[in-house]
Amino acid sequence: MEKFTLKPTHNSTENVRSLTDDKPDLSLVPCSTKLTLLQEFQEASGQQLGDYGVDHPLRREFNENLEENRSELQAIFDESSKSDFSSATIGNDYYKLSMAPVLQAGQDLAKGSVVVTFAAEIRDEALAERLLKNVGGIKNDVIQALDALKCRSFNHDVVLASVQGKPVESFWRQNIDRICGPSQSPDTLIRAQRSVGSSATDFYEGTLIYNRPLRPDDVADGQVAICVYVDGDSKSSLPSAFSEVRSEKLHIEATGVWNKVTFLETPMMQTVYQVALMHHLRKRGVTMGRWLYESLFRCHLSINFAKTSCPSMKGALFAGRRTGHHIFTLLQSWYASRFYPNCIGTSSMDAWYTLSRKLALPKIVPPVGTHAHELSMVFMSLFPEIDSNEERIPFSQALAHTMYYQLVHQGYPTPMPMLPDTLGTTAFLKAAEACKVFPMLNGELQTGCAKVSLLSVINSARQDSGQLAAFKSTLAIYPFKGSMMASEIDTKEDLVEAARQGYATFGAGGFMGDSEKVWEVNADRFSASMAVKAIRVFVDGLRTAVQPVKLGDSTNTSKVTCDAALPLREYVRIVEEAKALKDAAIKQPHAQCSMDIDERFGCTIVQTPQSPTIRKRSVDAFVEN
Repeated sequence: MEKFTLKPTHNSTENVRSLTDDKPDLSLVPCSTKLTLLQEFQEASGQQLGDYGVDHPLRREFNENLEENRSELQAIFDESSKSDFSSATIGNDYYKLSMAPVLQAGQDLAKGSVVVTFAAEIRDEALAERLLKNVGGIKNDVIQALDALKCRSFNHDVVLASVQGKPVESFWRQNIDRICGPSQSPDTLIRAQRSVGSSATDFYEGTLIYNRPLRPDDVADGQVAICVYVDGDSKSSLPSAFSEVRSEKLHIEATGVWNKVTFLETPMMQTVYQVALMHHLRKRGVTMGRWLYESLFRCHLSINFAKTSCPSMKGALFAGRRTGHHIFTLLQSWYASRFYPNCIGTSSMDAWYTLSRKLALPKIVPPVGTHAHELSMVFMSLFPEIDSNEERIPFSQALAHTMYYQLVHQGYPTPMPMLPDTLGTTAFLKAAEACKVFPMLNGELQTGCAKVSLLSVINSARQDSGQLAAFKSTLAIYPFKGSMMASEIDTKEDLVEAARQGYATFGAGGFMGDSEKVWEVNADRFSASMAVKAIRVFVDGLRTAVQPVKLGDSTNTSKVTCDAALPLREYVRIVEEAKALKDAAIKQPHAQCSMDIDERFGCTIVQTPQSPTIRKRSVDAFVEN
């Protein structure tokens, strides 16, 4: 079968590879001096891909799909060849927009300036070692790529178009200038120049990237900054937990006011991942165009598998967090829109905006998303008083979800989600069941009605760690009657098991094309497990007494998140205390106390009759009676 055909663009290969000001993007990848990116993609359609030769039925079907839609594919490549990819929300998930009202309410309730530090955790040991030792200059390339984030500015059109017609639209129209800067001179993802009075010795030469840990006073101007430095790693030193000797790692962190630095979480991870992938492709001698073709073919294989093996499940693209380039996110979102009828949306608002608004392509899946572990992790640091109850119930997580219910979901007939595994699903369910809130109906808080359990207004449970069957069993204890979403789909077997357990929806990122582990399309398959989470919280310049921690439902300790730069004994203490809280909830899944939340998010914890201490947390004060 002949490969599909596309018209060459007018751009030279060099121009195509200068897609963005963050030059390390594609310059690391081998390329022909005679072919454009699009032509490399087209050439790959006639090459062997692992077990899938050009005459394989799935390859033929894929190439036919491309040929039948070549005008739209051509338009995407044409747009990519001239785009500077400078939108600050590239690499960000839509949930950054949907949960923004909760961040603002949390900052207001904390009564101070809330600064948060996010850290990249490289779980792949080989990659972590290469970064530490700067093998092949990979650390240098990461620093340069992170520095290029200073060129990404917020696009008001992308943000406002993404929230149009949704309950959060009014919030964004009122607050977009404060969060993103005015449309005429928008803020950039990180500070665009060194702060006044800073020392050149604090930075990597020629960049805005600090070479030391950041302090709140470094971002006192309200901007966001990134640092890359070598220090001890308490997490990887756990086997020698009492020796005080720690191994070292390369720490990559972003610090800033919470509602600004939140937009660095996923782009920082995507930047590190992209550089690592580019080094891998250079080693393989694979061009960027071929990688795009391989990845989109893997997307085709996963879509075909989902359609045939799990036809009743709906799927969402968790796109752009760990990918080789935003070009693939565009192609992936377009392909799912055309060939996966069960796709409910993409997390990439920029992909949706480019495809539907700039290119005016019809029927593109919409931006979707709810909230993240970030809320529960930061809230445990901001509001430890409501967690220090006799039963050690993490009511701060219930407060965060209540704010989402009241400020974002607003009682409309749409899914009201929970992401319960921060300190274990049982701990969250225990808190949600014991938390009493006013119900909402179509945007109106029903203060004249009796309060109901927070758990009773949640109708969608997202499984993000641990075993699919175990999560279902845990929900049944309460019982929870809503639907389930599986969002840790790494393999074909995960998807089949989710369908077998009765999950209605799934969310997948790497499974839909980026991951080279799912399908045997190429040899020497790339893998780089990583995550970015909140690890430090400051209020008015002072670090909170309680540190963010995430355990999840898995027994895999590699996914435990806490500040690995802490002294070893302190790190161990925090993690062990969190595990004790998680275990206590499993032993006693139902609370003896309860927490009432009023319309202004004032919290009152009522203990058992035998211990009638009442604690209140309100907007105005915190008192004990």
